[in-house]
Amino acid sequence: MTGFSEPISVRARPGAAAGRGLLFAEITRIPWVRSIAFAAASGGLLLLTAHTLLSGIATQNLHDWDESRHAVSAYEMSQRGDLLVNTWRGSPDYWNLKPPLSFWAIMAGYQVFGFTPLGLRAPSAAFTFGTGLLIWAWTTRRFGRAAGVIALAAFSSCNLLLNLHSGRTGDPDALFILAMTAGVVAGIEARSRPRMLVVAVIAFSLAFLTKSWHAGLLLVFIALLAFTPGLRGRLRGASLLPASLGLLPVLVWAGLRFRFDGLRFFDGMVQYDLLNRGSNAIEGHTGDGWYYLTLWFEQWGPWLAVGSATVCVVLSRSTRVSPHLTHWSDRRLTILALALWPALVLLAFSLAGTKLGWYATPGLPLVCALTGCSAASSFKGSSALRPVLVLALLLAFVQSQQLIAGLRHDEPAVAAQVALTKVPDDGRLHPVFLDPDAASWTQSMVATAEMSGGLAPRDGGLQAFEAAASSSTLPLMLIRRGSSTDKAVDEQPLRFRRIVQQDDLYLVRLNPKETLP
Repeated sequence: MTGFSEPISVRARPGAAAGRGLLFAEITRIPWVRSIAFAAASGGLLLLTAHTLLSGIATQNLHDWDESRHAVSAYEMSQRGDLLVNTWRGSPDYWNLKPPLSFWAIMAGYQVFGFTPLGLRAPSAAFTFGTGLLIWAWTTRRFGRAAGVIALAAFSSCNLLLNLHSGRTGDPDALFILAMTAGVVAGIEARSRPRMLVVAVIAFSLAFLTKSWHAGLLLVFIALLAFTPGLRGRLRGASLLPASLGLLPVLVWAGLRFRFDGLRFFDGMVQYDLLNRGSNAIEGHTGDGWYYLTLWFEQWGPWLAVGSATVCVVLSRSTRVSPHLTHWSDRRLTILALALWPALVLLAFSLAGTKLGWYATPGLPLVCALTGCSAASSFKGSSALRPVLVLALLLAFVQSQQLIAGLRHDEPAVAAQVALTKVPDDGRLHPVFLDPDAASWTQSMVATAEMSGGLAPRDGGLQAFEAAASSSTLPLMLIRRGSSTDKAVDEQPLRFRRIVQQDDLYLVRLNPKETLP
């Protein structure tokens, strides 16, 4: 009996395995099963994106330069009730030559969460999450559920979008990327629905009011779509005229700003932000022509490899049908339009003189959509490629998530920032002076002091501090142990009172009786 049953069991196993495979295939074809799988995958990826964006942003140190500069300008605009002119330490800022939209977003964050790091950064997190939602929803509608999930997986794995100068910081880039992405999507949709061109131009206006000249690439992209035979669909150059009404917000802002300081702000925008940044490597931000492509592959290489390979597969099928764009299907023309946008962004910023890692980031959301639709299209081709493609997608996702996890770590606290946040709030405004041996007023320290609500950064050392005390303004001074100022304070223990200590720094004020004449 054993000899009889053994051959039967050996022959039965392949059939059983095949049966299980057929059963699984049949189950996955059931509409409600597919719907549940799509909802679970999409929901899980959206939750992962939200966690990446929000984890720790309320406690991370403020960063120097752009984030803290925007934090201060938005705070001061809030205090003045001014929606037009961004200032730095009370004076119009002619270094950060940005229109006011990103400051408005931070002001809204302050209204909801207070003058805190969370209030500063929450708008960026919301805008980046909105960009992911837009890419997921549009890719799903255009190319199907599989494409939408793959696009969202790519987005949730992109450190350049979620972290660097974008989703987790109080910089203008998250809002800018959302506006540019919406403009590109609307421009592509305008190929079949020309009225969407108005939406694209309005998106340009919002992008311009966020980061000025960088938004010009969106108009170049729209023009390329409108004037390229085969690619333009029903879009024509004549459609651009009524859509130009979308430029009205920019014109209104420009008129109001001109009334404030004439051509001074606009001259800086043209001479410094456009011409100087475009032709020279200012402030030491250099790089060769491969700077951005190298950065993209370093930070997101596996996804770029999958996207590039699947796009080549899809487009090669199209060229076998016909080399002329007018004979291509709308789906493949849309993929070509998607590929045009990141290529345009890379080309423009690679040719510019000043190189900063986040300049080319607006091209990445459409790379996510492109990867999703091309990978999903490749699934419908040779069945032999499917296991390879699934493995490649899983490896890209895991490796990119590991990179994000390694970079999203708790930063050590900056002693000066912590000391300034510990000052008790007594409802009065205290000028704060710095020990020259302790620190200088960096952007992050200015932002920390002003956002506390009770501190006003002031220049000058011990003499300026004592002079301010004589006028009964109740000033404070930040001092480092071991400095010459620290020794002077130690020699007069009855005159100075230490109110805050943090590591080797401490804050002092004069005893009240010492402020009397």
